[in-house]
Amino acid sequence: MTRMKRLNLVWTALMVLTLGSYLLSHEAGLTALSAVAMFVIAAFKSELVLINFMEARHAERQWLWLYRLWIAVLAVVLTVGFAI
Repeated sequence: MTRMKRLNLVWTALMVLTLGSYLLSHEAGLTALSAVAMFVIAAFKSELVLINFMEARHAERQWLWLYRLWIAVLAVVLTVGFAI
């Protein structure tokens, strides 16, 4: 797969995930489950952007894991913050 095809596919996935988050918050009402789902979707979108548009795929392994850890910690903090 060429780089442009991959980026177009990732961009489409980001748009679909954004639409999914919107529908979760507006159609289903903002419940605890939909909020957690939106935070998980946001974390997944962050990973897609990090790897594909910020070129972190070429970073050293320890930096890549640190970036992923940061995304996971933020998702957990947001989820706990919402629950409180």
